[in-house]
Amino acid sequence: MLAELTAGNALYEQRFGFTYIVCATGKSAEEMLAILNRRLAGDRAGELREAAEQQRQITQIRLGKWLIQ
Repeated sequence: MLAELTAGNALYEQRFGFTYIVCATGKSAEEMLAILNRRLAGDRAGELREAAEQQRQITQIRLGKWLIQ
């Protein structure tokens, strides 16, 4: 599974020109690989929107954890 994710990450970066980002909280490696493969089929403009949404989710989770400390 790790080798597939590594290869997929390299393909993603080559295709879109930026690093694959996904909000991994609560997701298995299999789920993240399925998401990666689905996103590889999209276009760059759509992927920029998706990557921004994933970053928003990650930031929201981190801020939530920070605020409750």
